[in-house]
Amino acid sequence: MKTLYKSFFVALLMLFSTNAFAGGVVSVNSGNKVSFTPGKTASLDVYLTNTDEGITCMQFSLILPEGATIGASKSDMKIDFKRNLSSNYEVGIDGNTYSFYVESTSTVSGKEGLLFSMEVSFADDFEGGEGKFKDILIAGNEEDAPADVTFTFEKAATETVTIPISNEWNTYCCEKALDFEGVEGVVAYVVSSVTTTEANTTNVTQIPANEGFLIQKITADVTSIEVPVIASAAAVTNKLVGTTVEIPIAAENYVLSNGKFVKCLGGTLPANKAYLPKDEVPTSADAKGIAIVFDGNTTGINEVQKAETDGAIYNLSGMRVSKTQKGVYIMNGRKVIVK
Repeated sequence: MKTLYKSFFVALLMLFSTNAFAGGVVSVNSGNKVSFTPGKTASLDVYLTNTDEGITCMQFSLILPEGATIGASKSDMKIDFKRNLSSNYEVGIDGNTYSFYVESTSTVSGKEGLLFSMEVSFADDFEGGEGKFKDILIAGNEEDAPADVTFTFEKAATETVTIPISNEWNTYCCEKALDFEGVEGVVAYVVSSVTTTEANTTNVTQIPANEGFLIQKITADVTSIEVPVIASAAAVTNKLVGTTVEIPIAAENYVLSNGKFVKCLGGTLPANKAYLPKDEVPTSADAKGIAIVFDGNTTGINEVQKAETDGAIYNLSGMRVSKTQKGVYIMNGRKVIVK
């Protein structure tokens, strides 16, 4: 196949001898490095710095590492040719080697710039490797052809969010979409429906941005988790309302306290927390609180867990207060009676 392309290429160049092209330098993306995310796609951008002005046709081979592909056939490929190069190209495929022949719709002018872009797909377990453009021929000047160029695929750094885990049950809200798949020691839930006694939950692995949700600690020694950020997540049916900033909360809304949702007396909800609006709860709800139902289990009404605290004072509804009066409060994770 390569010999056929090369012979055809040389024959065509004889027709375009007045547009001879001398040399040039090929480069890929920025610094011959391509950033990728496993299981996703990335753009392979190829640049050519000319030493002359005319390109009438070109030939090259692309070699990709195992786990990276531009397609199993021409119809699968997404290639955007620039600088008058024709999209009506020829390609031969041998494993992970792709041999191209491309003509121009008219003489390609300009001495430098983007020549074409290809969409590369990566397997879920792809860890990186080297690719190569080789046997590059431009307008038939084999003796002065651009040198082969080797480039590397480098895994993109994954942005994460650190979430503190202080209790068996925690609420959270983030301004970015999150992916809990693979995060160990916790399980994420949204509240899908509410009865007079129970908040029914649905396990989720991806959470949209600005969505309130529950985090259950299932490993005792977990004190914080690192959760990867993703571009977006599908919408979920969820009764919780989250906030990424500290907000006042009206009385009779429900907040998480001691493993259940209880009616609050008003106060302030800390940033990155969530609550259950009173409008989502039946008016005849149990005064002792609404238990969390998860995986067929129900949280116990008598569970005791440390309040979500930042050194401030909280009432038994889990709400932060600025001053105390007669009653029971949570201070530094302990119950304190004020007389």
